[in-house]
Amino acid sequence: MKKRFFKKLEEKLFLEKEFLEKEIKNLEKVPSFGEGKFSDEKEVDEAEEYFTYLALKEEMKKRLKEVERALDKIKKGNFGICERCNKEIEIEKLLANPATKFCKKCTKK
Repeated sequence: MKKRFFKKLEEKLFLEKEFLEKEIKNLEKVPSFGEGKFSDEKEVDEAEEYFTYLALKEEMKKRLKEVERALDKIKKGNFGICERCNKEIEIEKLLANPATKFCKKCTKK
């Protein structure tokens, strides 16, 4: 059962990885920062939007690393083990976030 459960989580992680890679690539497009009569206002709007996307891209990169780490742990056979106490991470915690590194008890610390 555990093997099948981990396989489902691996599939979920792989789909999330693909999604994140695609979204990060889309967010790497740099805006043109307006030209023409109303370029100052347009440039300000585009700059604000760009910095919002930049922050979003960084969060996505962070999550991508977490997902890749979890996928690596599945390959190595140490997936679902808390990195602090070395006990099994609760199933409900893995279902909520398959890339989690800590059990409930260690998360609270």
